[in-house]
Amino acid sequence: MTIRTHTSGLKTLQTEALLVPVAQPAREQLSQEVQSFLPERVLEDFSGKQGEVQVCYLERPGIKRLVLVGMGDQTVGGAGSIERWRRAIGRGVRELLQRQVTELAVLVEIADPRAL
Repeated sequence: MTIRTHTSGLKTLQTEALLVPVAQPAREQLSQEVQSFLPERVLEDFSGKQGEVQVCYLERPGIKRLVLVGMGDQTVGGAGSIERWRRAIGRGVRELLQRQVTELAVLVEIADPRAL
């Protein structure tokens, strides 16, 4: 599996899957840019609970799948803990390997880098 970094906006990203780790509450944690990619009712079913995974197939060029992975309650142990990020990304990668995805990008949005 190929994992790469991308520093410009999501609109120019070309990948089979975009993995997005999300703390609870999910709706409040996702940027407007990411929410604009999601089908309308996805966040009704996705809470951001640790280990929760939601795969969305997108009807737009560039990103074929958007994968939300729950990181759990941001008030317990800090949303930015490295271990929490490691587990969420690992969970998402395992899910994508089962779907035979060969390339992915990971979105890292950190509101406060001091939280790490």
